[in-house]
Amino acid sequence: TRLHASTAVESFGVICLDARGAVIGADIIATGTLTSCLVHPREVYGAAIELRAANIVIFHNHPSGDPLPSPEDIQLTEVLAKAGLIVGIPLVDHVILGDTGYHTIDCIQFNEPAVEMLRVGGKRIQ
Repeated sequence: TRLHASTAVESFGVICLDARGAVIGADIIATGTLTSCLVHPREVYGAAIELRAANIVIFHNHPSGDPLPSPEDIQLTEVLAKAGLIVGIPLVDHVILGDTGYHTIDCIQFNEPAVEMLRVGGKRIQ
């Protein structure tokens, strides 16, 4: 299935990467409406766990054509980044497709604070 911004509804997908950053799988995991798409960490990370991915990239389109992230996009990115740290599969990027191009949300900003929350016995869990 090809995903592009001019699609009439939002679609959300995941790209699974191996330890060298090579793509080992990609899938559209949710299709929504004109303005939203319901996404849950279990669906995002289910495929990644099955493929034993080292990292993931998530992506979705904006049917409006504007690739800038909404507040909901940023909130979802943070939730998925924190979930990824818990299961040991970091989220490295979130790409939003629009008619004029794309926008990425750098996930490092969400990964570091979450790592600090995962301290056990004074040692950082990686």
